[in-house]
Amino acid sequence: MKNINLHSADVPKGKLEQRSLIIQEFLQEYERSIHQYKSKSEFVKYYIERNSNDQSKSPLVKEYENILKNEEAIRANRRKRKKRKVDVEKNDREKREKKTPFLYGYSSLMAKIAWFESSDESKRNEILNSAKIYDEWGGERTDVSVVTNETLDCLLSLVLDFPTMNASQYTCYLNSKYGPHFEKNISVRTFYSFLRMLKLTVKKASFAPPNRNSVGLRIFRVAWSMFMETILKEKNILLGFIDEAAVISNQNKSYGRAFAGLTPVINCPLKKVKMSILSVVFPGFGTLYKFCHKSVDGAEYAQFLSDVNEFARKYICNNQVEILIIEDNCPMHNTKCVEEQIERLKISLIPIVPYSPALNGVVEGYFGFIKLKDIQAKGDTELALRCFIEESWKKISNEKFTVEIAQNLYREWVSRLKECIAGKPLVSEHIKINDKINIDNLIDISVSRIIKQSE
Repeated sequence: MKNINLHSADVPKGKLEQRSLIIQEFLQEYERSIHQYKSKSEFVKYYIERNSNDQSKSPLVKEYENILKNEEAIRANRRKRKKRKVDVEKNDREKREKKTPFLYGYSSLMAKIAWFESSDESKRNEILNSAKIYDEWGGERTDVSVVTNETLDCLLSLVLDFPTMNASQYTCYLNSKYGPHFEKNISVRTFYSFLRMLKLTVKKASFAPPNRNSVGLRIFRVAWSMFMETILKEKNILLGFIDEAAVISNQNKSYGRAFAGLTPVINCPLKKVKMSILSVVFPGFGTLYKFCHKSVDGAEYAQFLSDVNEFARKYICNNQVEILIIEDNCPMHNTKCVEEQIERLKISLIPIVPYSPALNGVVEGYFGFIKLKDIQAKGDTELALRCFIEESWKKISNEKFTVEIAQNLYREWVSRLKECIAGKPLVSEHIKINDKINIDNLIDISVSRIIKQSE
């Protein structure tokens, strides 16, 4: 009878293959020594007893147990890295003890003997002389994964190029005629599984979308920042920063920093928007804002620009001052009604570099300041809810967001321009502010006011 050479390169070393080798060894011993026992039952019991003892167990069994120990160590390490809370009840729950410490039970081994004896002579010789038993009762699974290398390439490109999209949108593109799964679609759950495998996460930004730092955008920012520095040296310019945000109602604080959440419109489904805020920050003077029902469209944005211009010309500067406002790249800023309004008002709006919200950091900082406060959302009806949010917003904005805070945000914005010109990547968090930055030009503008003296 041919024995197994454990040191042979042809012997499989996987867990499943190792179990096959153990069964092969068991059947070889059964064929060789069954005549020494009164019955098959006695032989099986003796074999289990011998392989349950560390001193007498087979080397194959020891090797298989080492594989199990290594797998358990890996699982324990994963649980430790995930830092899950300890479930006391689960830890106290004892596992069902096996009747024997051996990996096969009495019934399983008896079934293997019955299977062996039911085979013909050629099949028995094949079982006893080869280590391919697992081909008969298991073996390697057929690869049925729908995700290919082309899928992973497309997935990485989407996540890096469009970081603000959600998982459903990514999956929709992969399943479209432009993606690799047009004929064989994948689910959102599969998409999430492979994102976790690649150690990537898809989540909403805290307020502004993340800044991208590709080579092309960094070059664009250098040119944009140098252009803005040139403009800032000019006199008689009223500089402002404009943006819009959506207000959503949260069930409790576990879903946001406050009972009323504040998020960019781009990050929020329109059906969840309770109201929107249009704001413009003039760092030298203060903030103007307007509440809008639901989301903001081009017509409301154009009207807000008109209101801002009227207020600025009446209370801040005269008609000789150029009003210059920095805005982001929201599509509604390019609508026909907005373009016509800008032409009529004779004001200047400069869009920031795409995927660079920090370049609009003064008004982004204003929204971030409001978001960190506890905006309560109380009321049984939609109207009462909006009214309460408006009152909370006015109180925080008028009493806590001071001109000094706005000027510090301006200094930080100018510091970002200098870092962009130096070629540094753009970051969303706060940076070190240069206190020597002059802010006198923010208020050094001409005014024409007629004061009626009382007699």
